[in-house]
Amino acid sequence: MLDTLKVYTPDFEVKDRAQVSVQPGLVEYATGQQREVSLFKDELGRDVYGQKAFVNTERYNLTIQPMGAGVELFLQTSLPKVVHEDNYTPLTNSETGQAINEIASDLKSRGVVVNLDNCGLSRVDLFKNVIGDNDFLSYSPLFELLQSKRQHKRDYGTTFTWSNTQREICVYDKLTEMQSRGMAIAGYSANTIRFEYRLKNSRVCKRELSVSTVKELVNNLDNLAVKYKDALSKSIFSLNVDDIKIIASQELQTEMRFYAGEYGDAWLSRFLRDYGSYHLARMAGDEVVKIVMACVIDDRFKLYRAIRYFEQAKQGFELSTKVDNERTLADLYGELKQKVMA
Repeated sequence: MLDTLKVYTPDFEVKDRAQVSVQPGLVEYATGQQREVSLFKDELGRDVYGQKAFVNTERYNLTIQPMGAGVELFLQTSLPKVVHEDNYTPLTNSETGQAINEIASDLKSRGVVVNLDNCGLSRVDLFKNVIGDNDFLSYSPLFELLQSKRQHKRDYGTTFTWSNTQREICVYDKLTEMQSRGMAIAGYSANTIRFEYRLKNSRVCKRELSVSTVKELVNNLDNLAVKYKDALSKSIFSLNVDDIKIIASQELQTEMRFYAGEYGDAWLSRFLRDYGSYHLARMAGDEVVKIVMACVIDDRFKLYRAIRYFEQAKQGFELSTKVDNERTLADLYGELKQKVMA
């Protein structure tokens, strides 16, 4: 359930010869003045100056830097990676405590002493993996439809995000994301869809989870699943299946009315042409379609015109109510809602 955790504290100690990198401050070329602050004191009480100090490992990133009138330590980690070396599998309650203890122990071995239990929370990511009945692209029209009702949206192909300054819901193809980081995916479940709920600052962590420190979070792990489901049930899964049917039909009607107004008597043939190109691209991929065209069409000029025709037709259509011959967007919405809320 827990993935990314970012914490902060002004209370820490850095031992002499600690395995910490100190970044010097910027130098004003005209005056030679260097902008630095006292980041911490050594064991003799002498100030150690710099712009920031940091420790970067495969399991966590630590930064000591000015914050307001003082200096604070920030630490960010993906807790499942500490135990499993990847963040696919959620941790048990005992494994969550184990991960935090291992980070604290590693920091101490590097000469950084900090009580992680007392650290404040500045970001918490909760997640659930569900195994879809179809591949991720089959659900893309559904996520696009849901996004069309949101003010803030970003689409990265296999990632859909609903975001504001405080919270974020992110849905993505987990195996594609793992492959992009060079990880082998053999042995993982195909069609894994990741639903993440991200709390992006300390105030929203306190408000949504009713906890403000690492210790309080660890003591309330059993309550996180309830908070997660409640958040998604009030956002992307706030609709009923019948609502999806209505929205999809409204969107389709809007598209058809646009074509009718734009192309006159020929609107239906143009609509069906674009519809077919759009779904051919989704099914096989743009590059595959173009490669097959190149195998079939020998004349380079005709090939160029065919590819251009395909691209223009594909771009002319953005919505489908049917993913295949049997399942509608409403069917897919009902499937995912049931799995995420289970």
